[in-house]
Amino acid sequence: WGGPWLVRSRRLAAADDDGCPRERSEVFDAVLVCNGHFAEPRLPEVEGLAQHFQGAVHHSADYERVKPLLRRRRGVLVVGTKSSGTDIARELLEAFEEVPAGEEETGEAEGMVYVSDRNLPPQDPASPGVPAPRARLALLPALARALPGGDLQFRGGAVLPRGAVQHVVFCTGFRYALRFLRAAEEVRLEDGRRVRGLLRQLLSARAPSLALLGLPFSVVPLPLCALQARYLARLFRGGAAPLPALAERLRQSEEEERARPPGDNYFHYLGGEQQFYYMRALLRDAAAAGARETEKQQQEEEAWLVALQRVYEDNQRCRPAFPGAPDDYRRRRYRVDWQSGAFEALAAEQC
Repeated sequence: WGGPWLVRSRRLAAADDDGCPRERSEVFDAVLVCNGHFAEPRLPEVEGLAQHFQGAVHHSADYERVKPLLRRRRGVLVVGTKSSGTDIARELLEAFEEVPAGEEETGEAEGMVYVSDRNLPPQDPASPGVPAPRARLALLPALARALPGGDLQFRGGAVLPRGAVQHVVFCTGFRYALRFLRAAEEVRLEDGRRVRGLLRQLLSARAPSLALLGLPFSVVPLPLCALQARYLARLFRGGAAPLPALAERLRQSEEEERARPPGDNYFHYLGGEQQFYYMRALLRDAAAAGARETEKQQQEEEAWLVALQRVYEDNQRCRPAFPGAPDDYRRRRYRVDWQSGAFEALAAEQC
């Protein structure tokens, strides 16, 4: 099982003298790493961008700080169309479309939102951008490079000329950061994208008294993390299905890694229905064999998970593939029977 674990901690902010030491060392039987994974932005390397692009480059993590600059109806390129990219593009579009009276005539209302995504097809270089449902929006394929002189080129050859874009906002996720963890044999962090040596994307296979919560992404995070925490609580108090021996844990960990989707960006991806398979596996493993009250609780949790998945799938069905299309799905509200899994969409908007 690994451990015991020596944990050294340091108080980062000076506080009143309360008698507590500024640094301390403590020993624990188990360690749960719950530090969150949205602190270190991941900025992809784009050929020539640092050398030739004459505007400003941001990450979605900086959005609240730089939003006043972006909303000045200038050209903004949003790279990525996951949750952050969609939200930022929508907010900027709404700001650009609220043009004060008279600005159209003075020529000051030139705001344009360009959205780049690798899932969009390459375009004819002579006609960059696919048809978009709103006048101040253009959809483009993946950003390929910045050319000498400042033009931005996209996959397939489409080009935005210098000056069309003053700000680039990368909505490209975050890197995992575990600098405080001195357990290189127990888990291995590679390139900030992959945490290897895990069982069930949660436990160190070598030392399962070390757990890292919240690694999967493109998920409904709160239910998933809650089930991870519930499973660990039952495991550590002896109420969950026992773990196999070390050799079998290592074999299962390697098998899980081989089953991951291809590409470094998808090592911890559990989008769509995969997250529900994963959560159901946690529920099964957390069940204590022969405990009647636990069986009843597991049945209630399974019904809750069924209802959650149905609401999620309904909401995803209503969600547009790219920014600019109607996003009435945001205003959908539900009445849910958590025991039967039945639900009713209360909002008037139809998908």
